[in-house]
Amino acid sequence: MFSLIETMRLDNGEVKRLSYHKKRIDGAIHHFKLNAFDFEDALRSYVEKNGLYTGIYRLRVEYNNDLKITHDLLEDKEEVDANVLKMAPTDSEFLEYKTTVRSQYVTTTYPFALYYDSENRITEFNIGNVVVKEADGYYTPRENGLLNGVMRQFLIDSGKIKIRDYTLEEFIELYHEKKIDIYLINSLREWVKVNLHV
Repeated sequence: MFSLIETMRLDNGEVKRLSYHKKRIDGAIHHFKLNAFDFEDALRSYVEKNGLYTGIYRLRVEYNNDLKITHDLLEDKEEVDANVLKMAPTDSEFLEYKTTVRSQYVTTTYPFALYYDSENRITEFNIGNVVVKEADGYYTPRENGLLNGVMRQFLIDSGKIKIRDYTLEEFIELYHEKKIDIYLINSLREWVKVNLHV
């Protein structure tokens, strides 16, 4: 039996982008026909019980009609190394919803991987979405049936990033010519610069 997952940034007692996390887990609960629960109240109670009002923590919720919440201190990473891999085909519901089914998110030489799909379009990282910084702004690919991350949607809604697709060949050429910077984004770590090995 798999569980739904939400991994959140708790910053001095505040869950960042809480409404986005709630919307995503509520949608997954509805899709997988699980019992609804008060997500915000469960988090509030957990923070209060554990006195997590100072510092930055990773909060992790797992839910499959049983609720498990854990936390640990978050050590921020400023840069990571990643390579590029083709994503293996998998059941789309385990790409569109965040669950403990993670077999599709394989890596090889590096702990982080940037994927491309069967049409050679850049899609996402194994633990987050991709943002490309060009001279005229910041871009992220269309969802292409993959996970629309909380941080990604927040940045789109606030007008900080725009949608643009990249083919693998175009992406690698731009990177080699130093015309783009690449970032891994997620709601936990926010922005992390990527050194891509291609």
